[in-house]
Amino acid sequence: MAEQSGITMTGEMTEEKFINITVDTEAADADDFEVHPKAILVDSSVRDITRFNNVDKALGLTRPDEELTYERICAKVIPIDEARDRKVMESGFMDAFADILARAEEAQKSSLAIEEGDGDDEKK
Repeated sequence: MAEQSGITMTGEMTEEKFINITVDTEAADADDFEVHPKAILVDSSVRDITRFNNVDKALGLTRPDEELTYERICAKVIPIDEARDRKVMESGFMDAFADILARAEEAQKSSLAIEEGDGDDEKK
């Protein structure tokens, strides 16, 4: 798989090799990323109302209720998230998606087996 991504690897895959390949690949992808001139960097690492204030400020939004605490936001948002998650699960999407992934994995295994088999014919 690494070779398909243009990465040459020798020997067995180790944890260290995997980490190096992942870091190198992500670094290459990051180099292709162009920051828009009007982009605003927002620190969303904090786990309090500050993160929402930072996003609001970056987007130029105002919140009508300045006393809206993180806990009050969570009390409103979590039920919406849970309802959305239930709807997705009940729709059968996750089962269908898992089936698609299983078929894709099986097709990839079959393709690899065929490719490996092709090399054996040449050796005979």
